[in-house]
Amino acid sequence: MYMQLSDTSLPEYHFILCKDYNIDYIADDKDNAIRYSRNGNKLCIYNEAGNLSSIYIKYTGKSYNICYTGENGAYLPGNFPYYPIAGNGDLFQNGYCQLPKDLSRFTVSIYSDFTTYSNLSLSGDTFSGFSDQLSIVSGIFWREQIIDNVRYIFPYIGADTDPSRNHYITSQIKKYINYTPEEKATDYSLIGKTILIQPIHRNAYMYGSDMVMFDAAGNLDIYYTNYIQTGNWYNIDSILTDEELQKIQEDVYDELGITETTE
Repeated sequence: MYMQLSDTSLPEYHFILCKDYNIDYIADDKDNAIRYSRNGNKLCIYNEAGNLSSIYIKYTGKSYNICYTGENGAYLPGNFPYYPIAGNGDLFQNGYCQLPKDLSRFTVSIYSDFTTYSNLSLSGDTFSGFSDQLSIVSGIFWREQIIDNVRYIFPYIGADTDPSRNHYITSQIKKYINYTPEEKATDYSLIGKTILIQPIHRNAYMYGSDMVMFDAAGNLDIYYTNYIQTGNWYNIDSILTDEELQKIQEDVYDELGITETTE
């Protein structure tokens, strides 16, 4: 993947990238190797020449999380670091991470036998646009639906995840869609955002610049209110161990009938 840097003068660039992925190489736009270091899910790239303008990074592997890619499709929410996410944090207890404050321009080409959905705009085989995250889902499990001018992307695996049959989902979204807190109203509004419903009840939430992800089982009320008050969806005090992340993935694969995943 290719990353163009907006600030070329920083001595270091910090990212969060799932530690299960193996980095093959990192180079600049002239194919010169760039020094980097990894500490768990943290990736630091050093700007030793002082004029680094772009970064090429190639990595492969499998992620031991609730996210997956495989022959049945993909579930890659944008707050899981299957791609380098700007920041110096780590995974929270639910296996996700904090989104960056600044927007980036994404351009992603995807070739798949399945219909692919994203928070970004699609033209041909390419998704592109400005956002604070990149979410991609595809496969036989996923559907897209417009209800009351709200775009939903949801796993078509039961009535509890289908917004046309689950009154809780649509009623909660209607409740908040025009909600404008007295302070920072544009930061917290759901107007114009795509609603991504996660496939398994894993207590994972995301409030992105153009997409909100939540659990169909409920608790949108609690988490959205908490976000408005604190600016935080997550419990940042608890970090998952490798064993806990792998156990989560194994449970999800069992529920979805997925036997293998690659990235």
